[in-house]
Amino acid sequence: MIQEVRVQRTDQSVSDGVVTQVRGGQTGEMAVAQAHARFYDAVRRGNVFTASIPVTALSVNSTTFTGLAIANPVGSGKIFSLLEVLVGISTSTTASAGVILTGGSQVTAITTNLVTQLNAFMGGGGSSSKAVCSSGSTITTATQMRSIWDTGLATSATAPTPAPMPFIKDQVDGALLIAPGQLISLQAITTAISVHASFTWEEIPQ
Repeated sequence: MIQEVRVQRTDQSVSDGVVTQVRGGQTGEMAVAQAHARFYDAVRRGNVFTASIPVTALSVNSTTFTGLAIANPVGSGKIFSLLEVLVGISTSTTASAGVILTGGSQVTAITTNLVTQLNAFMGGGGSSSKAVCSSGSTITTATQMRSIWDTGLATSATAPTPAPMPFIKDQVDGALLIAPGQLISLQAITTAISVHASFTWEEIPQ
């Protein structure tokens, strides 16, 4: 089937309730435009959540972790789509050090150092999160899933004084999904550097 579009100006003004044609570009493409911010619909529906930690020393890829973890409990009925990871580095290092996301099975419930999750629709009366978040606990697995930062310094390198403190934004955009019984945690790869950090995720029905 061939879909036809009409090539027309971009400055037309159409009133509510008027049926109009899909606009095409001058090379035959269909023209689309983003109506709102990228996550507007999910946030507006109350399905996006965030959790954060103050300055914390990250564990080094360990099942006895400190940092920030999101667990999707067994039977939650939701899939967690990780949208953003924000990390502020609070300690400098003269050696190579990195920040990673680790993941894996987490059937046992986490009950220690719990972190409050907030609905991203502030004051919108959205639903409560199904997630369990923690800043430190014993977890079942810590398999490296995603590298998000490294100092880029060799072991013998000397950092400037004072060293600049980088800020990391990993725009995951749903490239990692957390099924029920699974977990994602923020950890270090070589050196237990201190960070403050937050996760943002969408909870989607299975």
